[in-house]
Amino acid sequence: MKVLARFSGDELKFLGDEVAKRAGVISEFTRDKYFQAVKYVLSGIDKTVLMPEAQFVQTQQRLMRDKAKRQGLDFNLFNSVDVWAYNKWTQNWVGDAIDNFGTIKNPKCPVEFQKWFDVYAYNGGHPFEIYPYICMYVCKVEQGFCLELADFGAWGVEPSENLLRMFVAGRKAGVQVNILNQDILLKKLQNYNWTNR
Repeated sequence: MKVLARFSGDELKFLGDEVAKRAGVISEFTRDKYFQAVKYVLSGIDKTVLMPEAQFVQTQQRLMRDKAKRQGLDFNLFNSVDVWAYNKWTQNWVGDAIDNFGTIKNPKCPVEFQKWFDVYAYNGGHPFEIYPYICMYVCKVEQGFCLELADFGAWGVEPSENLLRMFVAGRKAGVQVNILNQDILLKKLQNYNWTNR
């Protein structure tokens, strides 16, 4: 468990406790809730997404303003720190907020998110790939939606350090996110703690 060895004892305890608690279902989900969750999750590997530097903000505003104008969209729907956090890693990789969520005209409306989800969302990655090879999927469940972090770049038997740090940051910020195959990870954490006492 080379990845787990990179975490402190307190981090491992928090990680183990949180992995054991499966996050609940989110009954009403919106585009804005997704972007906000992405920002906090990404802060686990990049703190600058919480308070981006002025030059980055100006670049994002210019790019999004131009793109929104070309596509006949309201720029203000994409002018936020949450959107810029999402764009930081997706731009030039799998698109940006306008490419991926531009058909949602009311970002605070759960009904509109549901309609978008039924047409555009799929579990192959895009538009949920928030960092190279790491996705935060929105998954439909019986009572609503849930968020799942998955690392399809880690071909080994354990998730990457980045994914685990994203999970910890998200849970500390109150984001209801799970790790795909959480039960397997919990067993590995228990085995690791037992053999490394």
